[in-house]
Amino acid sequence: MKLCLVSQEYPPETGGGGIGTQTYLKAHGLAARGHEVHVISSTYTGADHTVQDGQVIVHRVQNPAAETHFSELSVQWVGYSWAIAKKIYTLLDETQFDLIEFPEYGAEGFIYQMEAYQYHHLPIAVMLHGSLAMFAERIGWPPVESETYRFGTFMEDAVVSRAHLLLAASRNIAGFWAARRNIPLDQIAVIHTAVDANLFSPASAKTKAKTHERPTILYVGRIDGAKGVLAVGEAVIRLKEKYPDLLFRLVGTGDEDNMRRLRELIERGGAEQHFELVGYVPHQELTQYYTSCDVFASPAAQEHGVASVYLEALSCGKPVIACNSGGAPEAVVDGQTGLLVPPDDIEALTQALDRLLVDAELRERLGRNGRQLVLDYFSRDRMIDRAETAYQRLLAHFREQPCST
Repeated sequence: MKLCLVSQEYPPETGGGGIGTQTYLKAHGLAARGHEVHVISSTYTGADHTVQDGQVIVHRVQNPAAETHFSELSVQWVGYSWAIAKKIYTLLDETQFDLIEFPEYGAEGFIYQMEAYQYHHLPIAVMLHGSLAMFAERIGWPPVESETYRFGTFMEDAVVSRAHLLLAASRNIAGFWAARRNIPLDQIAVIHTAVDANLFSPASAKTKAKTHERPTILYVGRIDGAKGVLAVGEAVIRLKEKYPDLLFRLVGTGDEDNMRRLRELIERGGAEQHFELVGYVPHQELTQYYTSCDVFASPAAQEHGVASVYLEALSCGKPVIACNSGGAPEAVVDGQTGLLVPPDDIEALTQALDRLLVDAELRERLGRNGRQLVLDYFSRDRMIDRAETAYQRLLAHFREQPCST
């Protein structure tokens, strides 16, 4: 198959967020199986260019909105979507793709799909990662009265309604869109988030002995109260008397407000020696942080999909504490691969951390189970199996009904 995957984020140049990371894994996994894979992504350099990323061909496109003074998000989306459509038509002059895949968030396919749906018959898949409508309903952003919500959700709905194949990164996301569009749930193929199980693997016994000096709780990701960072911090302060050497290691960065709130929490709790703010770490270097912790904790109240950091921790053989909401329970199975707590429940979170810190046998058992779950289901190869099956079914349908929409 000749495939074109569209993703504004695509590492290393434009970040390693959830959509970008998953597109990267999918692109390289499909290319490794002999498919010709092109990725269209954004660039920070200011000029369009094409690079070879292993077996994947990456086309970097300048975002015209980046050079304007437009602050309205949906306006930026329109500008970038126009640039994407222009690039697709340029590529179609050179090669014929079997399928193009867009994400729904950002509505990157909006301009192309508005025309292509009527005049072209190239199969289009849309990957559902989590939309503005979902965010507004579940975390209160963006406000429903805002222009971002009104026009952004219009764009996302247009992208989804003009897809020939809908894929979802979790059952939670699939359920949301099935209800929103009033379509049968079984018409959305769930292609769960995956992890590179070779890169993220458990440490050897020798390495564990070298790195494991203090009971350590790890967080990886954006430093943001919505991700549960402050809740974990509160729990650590409650537990520091019982565990005098307890360390909460945070890998990631945050905006000025969130970092200020975190520092105020640490100072108020007199817990400077219990917190380590590492800052940004390249994705390829994260494994050492996972393998040198006891527990991974990221109790985000609403993690719409299965967060990549959960899978990375599980793949490294570490138990995960997450919330019993959103997509987290699809990988963090309570009592089997980790512990689940209610959102914003500091007491339950403190008890869960205490339970794991005190019980090494429980940590080992949950860690082994998590690693096995990744190998059985959440590895890149298993994700590619599911994606290939969905693509092949769509292409078979198009061969039978070439003008079908």
